[in-house]
Parts: sequence; structure tokens; C-alpha cells
Amino acid sequence: MLKLNRIYNMDCVEGMKLLPDNSIDITLTSPPFKDKDVIGNYKDYWDYYEKFMTEAIRVTSKSLCVIQSATRLTDVVQRFPPKRTMIWYKGVMPVAYRYNPIFVYQINPDYKVNKYIWADVIGCYSIKNKDKLHKDQDPVYLYETIL
Repeated sequence: MLKLNRIYNMDCVEGMKLLPDNSIDITLTSPPFKDKDVIGNYKDYWDYYEKFMTEAIRVTSKSLCVIQSATRLTDVVQRFPPKRTMIWYKGVMPVAYRYNPIFVYQINPDYKVNKYIWADVIGCYSIKNKDKLHKDQDPVYLYETIL
């Protein structure tokens, strides 16, 4: 059994398996998208994603929010239809994907997601190059706004 409010250096799926059902109120995550060192090929990605979502839904008691890649939009919606979709708008950038969908899954029917989330679009520039502490780092403001 894991203790909450601690940092663990382990695979998140394996870690969630050590948590009891409905033990986390809100789960907010931004899974790796294209890192072959982490996930591998396309099939491996979806095998892992299925395991991740199964465990995340099991341990979450109210709401699960997943910041996803625009390149996987159709597949995610077909496999795991969200209750609500928000957009992280990154502003005008020299890349093709200027936004990321944020899928919101209402786990508990008594917890009304639409009552607590007020915006469908969150405008927030992504962190670039030398300002990143981690290659997949998202801005803290994005997470603060969602939570």
C-alpha cells in the first residue's frame, strides 16, 4: 500500500495498482505522447494507455482529467469517451499543433464536473526550449487552472 502525499519513482500503472479503489478525489495527468523510449510503438502505446486508464478510473473517486495530444484525438475519444472536452490553446506558434485537448471523465455521478469547471478553453503559452526543466514540461498555470 502506497502512502499519499509522497513522491515515488516508479511506473504509474504499477503504483496505482497499490492504491485502493476510489482513493484519489481528482486525477490530473499529461501522459507521454511520442516518446518511443517510454512507450515504444503504436500498439504498445495503446496497450499501455488501456492499462493506465483502467487503473486511473479505478483509483479516482470524482474526476479524471487527461491532457492529451491533438494527434491522438480520434483514437482516445473512441476508446474512452470523455464527459467533457476542454482545450489548452497555446497561442500562435511555429508548430502545427497549437492546442491540446483536455478530456474530463466524470467518475462519480454525484460530482458534477460542469459545476466546477468554468472555462472550455484555457489560453496559456507552452514552455519553450531553454526554459524547460523537463522535455515534456507543461506550465504550472495550466494545472492550476484545471484544478
